Amino acid sequence: MLALCLSMLACGKAQSNGTDSATHWLLRCNSDAECGPLECLCGVCTTECIEPASCPNSTIARCEPASEGSCSNAAPVCSAECQTDADCSMVRTGLICVDSRCSTPEAAPGGGGTGGSGGDGCGALPQCEFLCPEGTINPVDANGCTHTCECVAPPEPNCVNEPGLPRDGCVPPAPDSGSGDCSRIPACQLPCPEGTVNPIDENGCTHSCECVNPGTTPGTSSLFFTCGDPVCRGYTPNGSTPLCSTEQAGDPCQVEGMGCDPQDECNRLLTCASSDPQLRPGGCPISRKRYKDHIHYLTDAELTRYRDELLQMRLATWKYKHDPSKQRLGFMIDDNEQSAAVDPLRDMVDLYGYTSMAVASLQLQAQEIAALRREIAELRGERSRTKVTHAVNGKSKRGEH
Repeated sequence: MLALCLSMLACGKAQSNGTDSATHWLLRCNSDAECGPLECLCGVCTTECIEPASCPNSTIARCEPASEGSCSNAAPVCSAECQTDADCSMVRTGLICVDSRCSTPEAAPGGGGTGGSGGDGCGALPQCEFLCPEGTINPVDANGCTHTCECVAPPEPNCVNEPGLPRDGCVPPAPDSGSGDCSRIPACQLPCPEGTVNPIDENGCTHSCECVNPGTTPGTSSLFFTCGDPVCRGYTPNGSTPLCSTEQAGDPCQVEGMGCDPQDECNRLLTCASSDPQLRPGGCPISRKRYKDHIHYLTDAELTRYRDELLQMRLATWKYKHDPSKQRLGFMIDDNEQSAAVDPLRDMVDLYGYTSMAVASLQLQAQEIAALRREIAELRGERSRTKVTHAVNGKSKRGEH
C-alpha cells in the first residue's frame, strides 16, 4: 500500500483537468461505457471536434474524419498526429504510429480483452476507475492490455514498457557509469522530491528507484516513528498523510520524507529516513543549552506576569466533534491567542509552555511561602524575647520588695 502511495504521491482517487479524457483517448472499445467522458466512435475512444484545442492532448491532436475498417464517421474526431512511435508516448505507452496517426495495436487473434483492447488474458486483469494524477497514465503491456489499476509516468524514448514495476512502468537502459554491473539494479524514472537525489553506490551505479538526502548510502533508508504529541492523548486523524496498511517501523523504504499514518495513540507518523529523526537536532523537543540561542532567565516580575496570566485563564469542559463520547477539561486557545501556552500555527495547546507557566506560579508560591515562614519565625522569636523580658522584669520587681 505504501509503495503505491509513494509512487503516486497520493492514494485513492486523484482529480485533474483533462486527465480522465487523456486516460481513455485512443483506446479500442466496443461501447461508450468503456471510454469514460469520451465516445466509442468506430471502435476507438475519442470525441468529435472542430478545433484540436478541444481534444485531450492538443499538442499533437488534429481533427479528421474517423475511419476504422468498414466503419466511418462523417464528423471530424480527435486523432493524434505522429511521425514515429515515440511521438505517441505523449498520449500513452503502447500506442504505435500508423499512417501518421497514433493508434492502439490490433488485438491478437482470439484476444478481445477488457475495454476492447489487448490480446490474450486482458479479461483477467483487475479493472479500476480511479483517475490518474496529472502527468501519469495507465500503462499498456506488450499484448495491448491497459492496466487501469496502475498510474505511471510516460516513458522516455527507448524505454521498455513493463506494467507492474514501481512508479514508472518503464525500464530504461542500465547506466554506463562505474566499474560494477549496474544492470541488476532496478531502474525508475521517479522525479525526486526537492532536496533529495538518486544515490550512487561504490560502483558508480545510480539507484534511480530511491530518493535520499545527498550523501546517503543506497539501501539504508527505513521507516522511523516521528515524535508525536508531547503527551499522549489518543489518536487524532491526520488528513494530510495516507493511512498505513501493513507498514511498521524498521521496514525498508525508498523515498526520503515520504510516510504514512499508523493511527498511533500518541499521533506518531511513520516516515522514511536514513537515520532516526527523533535523535536529530531540531527533532523531538530537547532541553540542552547547546541546542538553543537567546537564553533569558525570567525575573520575579516576569514570573508574576505569567502566573497572573495563568490564573486568569477560564477553564471549560467540552467534547470533540469527532469523539463525543469523552468529556474533556481545559482552556480555549481562542480566548488566549497571544499566550505562551498556545501554538497558533498548529491550532493546539503548547503543553511545554503551559506547563512552564504553571511552574512559574509554583516558584512564586514557594517564594511567598518561604517569606511567610521567615515572618512567622521572626514573630515567634520576637514573642519569645518579649516573654523573657517580662520574666526578668518580674523577678527584679519581687527582689526590690
